[in-house]
Amino acid sequence: MSGPHHDVLIAAAEAVVSPTWSERAVLACLRKLRDGGPTEWRSITVHDAWPLQDAEGFCVVYSWPGLGPVGLRAALAGSRDTPLWIDGAYSEPFAGGEPTAEQFGWEIADFAVAEPLGTRADHLVVDRAGVGWWGVAPLPV
Repeated sequence: MSGPHHDVLIAAAEAVVSPTWSERAVLACLRKLRDGGPTEWRSITVHDAWPLQDAEGFCVVYSWPGLGPVGLRAALAGSRDTPLWIDGAYSEPFAGGEPTAEQFGWEIADFAVAEPLGTRADHLVVDRAGVGWWGVAPLPV
């Protein structure tokens, strides 16, 4: 569910003059969560998102009705031959090898953020602010 804060995050990401791979990926994810996809995007409220500085990827903090806030640290991991896109969620390589930043952002939006957590909800790492994190280590705790 898009809201004023989600729109502010998108506008800030769009204002970056020469975006990095990670900045393009987080923008693609935010746009996809605003515009929709094949999963439960209407149930999501985005609270914050930022590109990673230490890897290609990003963090997004969001909530589901009755659950939240949840944080996901999504990053490219593994080698080009045996990629793992986010811990436990994407074990198959993208067709043609490494994804573009936009493909990565869309995949994370549709098949990580906008999918129910299932049993992952029982294993979140909670930070001092009360955000339950999952994804690629190191998690922001």
